[in-house]
Amino acid sequence: MIQKLQRETRLVLEDPREVAQELESATLEAEHLLLAVARRRGTVGQRLLEKLGLGEAELRDAVAADFTQSLAAVGIRLADFDLPLSGGLARTPRGVHRRSWRSSG
Repeated sequence: MIQKLQRETRLVLEDPREVAQELESATLEAEHLLLAVARRRGTVGQRLLEKLGLGEAELRDAVAADFTQSLAAVGIRLADFDLPLSGGLARTPRGVHRRSWRSSG
């Protein structure tokens, strides 16, 4: 069991960078690790998340909602900005946020 967990841990720890790149994120965040765990089918972590009703799609939605609520707390609404939502940007609010700052300056 220990060897299986060690192998799964190595696999899951390789995935967050790939998730961040897919989502066009300039930084590696905790949500990328969580999404990597949810993505790695058949692992102990993925099965546990599924039992809790947290598949990859649900986690992406939760991350997006959290980001939106964080912006709202300081008076920013993404809907107030005319931002293109294409490619990887449509999948991550952080990607939209970073792209908007790059394009404005």
